[in-house]
Amino acid sequence: MDPVGPSRQAIATDTGVVALEVDTATRILYVGETALTSGTPLRDNQLRGWTPIAAETVDGVNYLAWRRNTTNSISRWQMDANWAYESYFAFSVGSTAYDDFELAFDIDADGDGSKG
Repeated sequence: MDPVGPSRQAIATDTGVVALEVDTATRILYVGETALTSGTPLRDNQLRGWTPIAAETVDGVNYLAWRRNTTNSISRWQMDANWAYESYFAFSVGSTAYDDFELAFDIDADGDGSKG
């Protein structure tokens, strides 16, 4: 997918239907023309030790996923229809929730060569 704006680039790990992009100048995260928010725009570098890896709509609900750099744990943020933060759920590698996440997002989040 081509970036939406001249300074946007796709998040490389995001291979699902919804394309997560980062503005390389401002570090703000986007889905299409919509900036993701949590009171203020979300930036890819705002959570020390965490990296945004994907955005997806699963069963009509929008989600943003962050991966902990040291442990590969996931923080899945539930977002509203306008991609604003609502709540989160965290889980660790090897848990059923982690496997379900990989399948729903169609992503190999822990780099083990498989999804789920």
